[in-house]
Amino acid sequence: MDVRDAIIKRRSIRNYTDKSVSQELINEIINSARYTPSSGNIQNWQIIVVREEKTRKELSIASLKQTWMEQAPVHLVICNILDKIEHMYGERGKDLYSIQNCSALIQNILLLATEKGLATCWVSAFEENMVSRILRIPSNARPEAIITLGYPNEEPEAPIRFNCQDITFHDKWGNRESAQKPRKSILNFFKKK
Repeated sequence: MDVRDAIIKRRSIRNYTDKSVSQELINEIINSARYTPSSGNIQNWQIIVVREEKTRKELSIASLKQTWMEQAPVHLVICNILDKIEHMYGERGKDLYSIQNCSALIQNILLLATEKGLATCWVSAFEENMVSRILRIPSNARPEAIITLGYPNEEPEAPIRFNCQDITFHDKWGNRESAQKPRKSILNFFKKK
């Protein structure tokens, strides 16, 4: 599967089979994802691989009681090491670059998992202090996301996406004109209602 196919095929899956995911496959995904770019190549992330059922249940409770998460046999908790990047880039590094770096890592993990036939969901809605306490994350780091990982038990359709011309300006903000003839816009669908 090429990158384009993985991007288009990837879905947020909330229903998993009970088939376990091998540690070898998890390691393969992480080994490739570690090549994700980061500000100054600082690599301000740590990944906690959670397989224990009790801990996954606790994480689902901490994630605003999203109990569907318990079905996924693996949770990957992406942690942001704040002092590592703040030392180099100050407040902007801590408040922005560090999150951007972790987000790039997360997206690469999602695509690599899709390539391997696995399903994922990027979960950001959780009580940060609870997750930190459950996983003993130190105060110089923070959980940025939980990725549920497993084999899918559903195949949802792709959600409606905006067309390129709906999300693209040319040369300056607000200029939608380009050398190409625009196609019918999805924005018109929303304006009619």
